[in-house]
Amino acid sequence: MKLISSNGNYREITIHGMGSALERTINLALQFQ
Repeated sequence: MKLISSNGNYREITIHGMGSALERTINLALQFQ
């Protein structure tokens, strides 16, 4: 989520609703790293 908030463009996308899927994907990626 921090990666998204650091970028205004991606942040706007999350506001539109796609953020739910993106956040889950990123959270999983961060957990495995």
